[in-house]
Amino acid sequence: MMEILSQDEIDKLLSSIDDSSNDSSNDSSNDEDDSAATDYKDADDPYSKFSKDQIRGIALFHNDFACSVEESLTDELQCNDLHFTVAAAYQQSIRDFYRTIPDPTIVGIFSMRPLDGFGMLEIDPAITNAIIGKICGGETETKTQIFELSDIGKSIMEFIFNLILENLKDAWADIINLQPKLVNIETHPYSINLYPLKESCAMVTLETHIEYSEGMMNLCLPYSVIEPVLEKFLTYYGGIK
Repeated sequence: MMEILSQDEIDKLLSSIDDSSNDSSNDSSNDEDDSAATDYKDADDPYSKFSKDQIRGIALFHNDFACSVEESLTDELQCNDLHFTVAAAYQQSIRDFYRTIPDPTIVGIFSMRPLDGFGMLEIDPAITNAIIGKICGGETETKTQIFELSDIGKSIMEFIFNLILENLKDAWADIINLQPKLVNIETHPYSINLYPLKESCAMVTLETHIEYSEGMMNLCLPYSVIEPVLEKFLTYYGGIK
């Protein structure tokens, strides 16, 4: 025989259903909060350190840097057919940075005082050859391979790196009184032993065009170096300068 519930029993049953629904809703809300709190990490990458908004802020911030480098090199190389644009900004490990750039290539290592540590700027062979060719003979080279820099070539690239670092200093004025200084030029990425290969870095890739040559410049900013000023990039992205 079917059991008939009293009104009191029905009320208690409905009440327990409401409580269960509220608990489920709260759990869902908590899950969403947890997801938002951990959004800064890529779940598939245990070495992920930067938030998406921090990376977006870094990308937007370096648009001005790209424009100033373009203007400086246009004047220095006496070349009107020269363009620099931020093609991408992302995070990756030092290991992946070394894997994705040519070997050999040209990597300028620079200190970032008052921040503690070093950044790296890689200029790929096509652009390096174009710069050296333009300064030495007024013609850009179309070669995409570079092996060992001559003394003249090294002096030219030291000058170019220092010019770019002056632009970086100016661009970072709203973030920190950065005093970047070139300390070395390397041609083989894996000979650089500054950081563990798993170190997470913010990468800014500049698409570069110099007359008949096209290539990339890659600015590598290790997390452990720029972590003290990351919030300033975040507020820049939010439109608060």
